[in-house]
Amino acid sequence: MFVVLFKNKEDLFVSTYMSIKSGIVRAMISDFDDILPIRDILIRVWVNLFQYISGNRADFQFAEQFANSP
Repeated sequence: MFVVLFKNKEDLFVSTYMSIKSGIVRAMISDFDDILPIRDILIRVWVNLFQYISGNRADFQFAEQFANSP
């Protein structure tokens, strides 16, 4: 059994946000090849981000709402 304890609700939200953002970054840089022209690198990063968001809409919405909340 795996139990994660958080100090408070804010700690839970921040930990969740950080976990989601880490997943987004990992998805964006998957298949990264610095030998490619910058245009191709940017296209690949954008496509990877789009694919991640398409498959993880709730996670992305949470991260956006959290990042833009006061």
